[in-house]
Amino acid sequence: MKYFLCFIFVICLSGQVMAKTIDSHIAGHWYPSDPEKLRKQIKSFVDNSDAKIIKGVNGLILPHAGYKYSGRIAGAAIKQIMGKKFKRVIILGPSHRHPITDKICIPDVKFFNTPLGKVQVDSETVAALRKNEFVEIDKAPHEVDHSIHIELPMLQYALKDFKLVPILVGRLSWDTVVKVAQEMIKVADKDTLLVFSADFTHYGKRFNYTPFGNDFLTRRRIKQLDLTAFTFLEERDGEGLIGFIERTGATICGRDTLAVAAQMMGSNTNLSMLSYGTSAEVSGSLECCVSYISAAFSGGWKVPNKKIDPPESIQDIMISDKEKIMLLGLARQAIGFSLEKNHSPTLEDLNFTPTSKLKEKRAVFVTIRQNDKLKGCMGELYPTRPLYASVVHQAINAAFLDSRFLPLTRTSQEGYIIEISILTAPQVINSWKKIELGKDGIILKKNNRRSVFLPQVPIEQGWDLPETLTHLSMKAGLPPYSWKKNTTFEVFQTIRFRDKTGDVE
Repeated sequence: MKYFLCFIFVICLSGQVMAKTIDSHIAGHWYPSDPEKLRKQIKSFVDNSDAKIIKGVNGLILPHAGYKYSGRIAGAAIKQIMGKKFKRVIILGPSHRHPITDKICIPDVKFFNTPLGKVQVDSETVAALRKNEFVEIDKAPHEVDHSIHIELPMLQYALKDFKLVPILVGRLSWDTVVKVAQEMIKVADKDTLLVFSADFTHYGKRFNYTPFGNDFLTRRRIKQLDLTAFTFLEERDGEGLIGFIERTGATICGRDTLAVAAQMMGSNTNLSMLSYGTSAEVSGSLECCVSYISAAFSGGWKVPNKKIDPPESIQDIMISDKEKIMLLGLARQAIGFSLEKNHSPTLEDLNFTPTSKLKEKRAVFVTIRQNDKLKGCMGELYPTRPLYASVVHQAINAAFLDSRFLPLTRTSQEGYIIEISILTAPQVINSWKKIELGKDGIILKKNNRRSVFLPQVPIEQGWDLPETLTHLSMKAGLPPYSWKKNTTFEVFQTIRFRDKTGDVE
């Protein structure tokens, strides 16, 4: 009888332990269930990646699709953390199957189990987080969702030993996005890796999303959509990202996860895209096509209560005439290289040596005109990369990815003029009446929507300030006079120059 009771006790104890473990439900489907096959597959993704190593990585954006489709994209990011030591990994992934309203969800368990072994949950960090009103404790959503499970084997392969904070993110209000970001910043020390699980555009009839039809430009337009969304992350504009998704209907899975990431980024945070691809590259079909991006964060997160830097002036962004000629030539060279090679160039490809001034972080717009007609204009509002790199990036975007125009071709490129605008960092103003037409570029933000005019736009159109703000509201998809109430304005200044005529303003 004594032995029987002991046997029953052992069974009960075993059941309690199992109840505190969440097993992978996607092993054998989304990735191999055999440990050796799984390790071999992940190794191939990492080894075959040509992504450059980023120093000081403390966060990743990873796709959450089956390894067959997204593994090589994820491999570029996993390569960044191979052999690194992190005591804690926080994974934030969107909830697919359980509706979670304005909250994040953490399970009350001790382990997550994959074919590569168990990962212990960081109970201490979970206990600290669960004190917040926007945190709910529930195991059930985690048992059926894949956005966290899919990341674990790759993290296990790269890091070997770490504790896990698994967070499923529901549909959040902007106030809750800010609160979640603040809590993540508190726990994101040097021993912590943040992983933001997200897939980008879901295109095709299965997803009820076919705004571009299906022709030879469809893949380019899907990529344009994805890269535009990514630009909001680069600019640390989570609210703008949400507005862009709502405005375009873009089927990006992980909207609020990415918004939290953007809100965590400080002035020293660097975001580097590592790899981009779609499932169509494997399946060959756009009928059911999902886009994937992997990226790395480095340089640290936002510092609470950081002293605000004084506004930049035109003098801060001035460069010499020689440097202007260098940038215009660089833009033209980048476009020519892309036309010839069908991919974007590296700095080495362009044989370009930047001056110290051209290495400063600056935001730019690049405009392309042909026979006095606009053929492309793309840019960024916030300085996130060196000036020369911004020019290369936006020159390629303006030439090939402005959805309003057909991309440049080898036959259509003759006689085009390049114009570059370098921007000061935008500054918030407390009244629209402080805007100086012709001097200030204007950014309007309201209800998760954003629009921008460069300084020359209202002058070229002959608008006064109210007319300008009315057009700016409509450009953002808002009612014409909505700028009059509860609207945020930011202003910036530019230096503008172009080739062919050598004009400088």
